[in-house]
Amino acid sequence: MCVYLLVSISAFLVLASAQASSSQLCDPQTQYPRDGQCCSMCPPGTRMQWSSSCLDVVCEPCGTNEYQDEYTTDSKCKRQPYCDPNTNFESPVEQSMMVKTICMCKDGFHCSGKECITCTKHSACQPGYEVVSEGSQTNDTVCRPCPSGTFFSSTSRKCEKWTECEPGFYAAEGGTGESDTKCVSRHRTHIIVGVIIGVAVALMMTIGVCWYCCGNSRRMEHENLNGHSVEDALHTDECEVERIISNPVEDEDTDLDLGKTDNGNYFAQESGKPPRLSHQESQTYCINMNHS
Repeated sequence: MCVYLLVSISAFLVLASAQASSSQLCDPQTQYPRDGQCCSMCPPGTRMQWSSSCLDVVCEPCGTNEYQDEYTTDSKCKRQPYCDPNTNFESPVEQSMMVKTICMCKDGFHCSGKECITCTKHSACQPGYEVVSEGSQTNDTVCRPCPSGTFFSSTSRKCEKWTECEPGFYAAEGGTGESDTKCVSRHRTHIIVGVIIGVAVALMMTIGVCWYCCGNSRRMEHENLNGHSVEDALHTDECEVERIISNPVEDEDTDLDLGKTDNGNYFAQESGKPPRLSHQESQTYCINMNHS
């Protein structure tokens, strides 16, 4: 009985040691032990079929949007991650069956967290701040305020020292963190003041001339409307006599003497007064008087 027990134990130890030595001889990355043998695994980018055996390994490529990044005995490949453009990811141009696709944020965006589930837009530096480091795929933009005596330049996109005004210029506006010092020429100020004064004087002179001209024009109109010349006054009676001659009306109180000129035209003369022109000779003048 003891001899049988010793033989069984010895056989078990020999078999175990054989299996252990067989496992130690297999490449852990590309092989796997099976029934005391080293069996090959399928390479990256493939998967093992069910019908495979240790001596007859059958592998097939991974499908679309699948990958396998190591040697395997699995019958299924791994799924590639989905890069959703709606969460500001870039769609991968080409995917590999042997490498896991890493979703990249669009330009101007960075991962919102360690796992990079979504992408967030880079922060913009506020006025008076400069960029310390530009945003990347994993980090946001880092900003800092401009030091004292400097301002943020949109041209160089960094803080620059305030401008010092040269001789003959003065600082019209002091510098801030957002803008530079504005220097203005002292001669320019004198010119501006002179121009303003000149324009004001010219304007006043123009107003005075217009006022004077308008006054004269109104005065002349007033005189033309309210009075006639001395000659017009002298001929007023002649027009009245002409009216009487053209439309004779018997008037017992009017004593008129009728005469005749060298031209053969009649004229009327009141007693004790100068003779009056006839209708033909005074018609033109009276018409002009009536129109005026």
